[in-house]
Amino acid sequence: MSKGHVGLSIKELKKFPHLQGKLTILYLHNVTDSMEAFSANLKCKEQIEELVLQWGEQTEDHRTEKSVLDMLQPSINLKKLSIGYYGGKSFPSWLGGSSFSNMVYLSISNCEYCHTLPPLGQLSSLKDLRLDGMRMLKTIGPEFYGISNSSFQPFPSLQNLQFRNMSSWKEWLPFEGGKFPFPCLQTLRL
Repeated sequence: MSKGHVGLSIKELKKFPHLQGKLTILYLHNVTDSMEAFSANLKCKEQIEELVLQWGEQTEDHRTEKSVLDMLQPSINLKKLSIGYYGGKSFPSWLGGSSFSNMVYLSISNCEYCHTLPPLGQLSSLKDLRLDGMRMLKTIGPEFYGISNSSFQPFPSLQNLQFRNMSSWKEWLPFEGGKFPFPCLQTLRL
């Protein structure tokens, strides 16, 4: 069930199989049943190129929020993804998966409870990565790069990397593979 009724319920998205272009979903903190998010069937909406997922306010229900985000897995054709005010402690396994080879832009903002980052180095086409307001994140470690072996090249296309409002961040561990992790980087903002 969803709390309150501001616009359509997320499960109503199942009625629109041919959505395309940009889709913005707001007030995800009102979704209390992850099966409603699953019924939205974003994974099969292959013509959505840009997706914005906004929770709107932090909640203490970390498990439900993670389950909701897990069920909102988009199509692998997605090019741009923005996640804001997500209250889970970690990200689902699909985020950062190498199958999202078309993703060129990713913004994760105000996800204050997350302690780790997904394996974003596996996003082969990612050009612009923005991480903002992850106040509980203390270390950026090997999970950030993805697969670690001598032939793997993390972030092969990344040009712009931005970190903002990361008040607990203390350590950035180097990539343990044999290559520099950001071969195309043009801009780094800390």
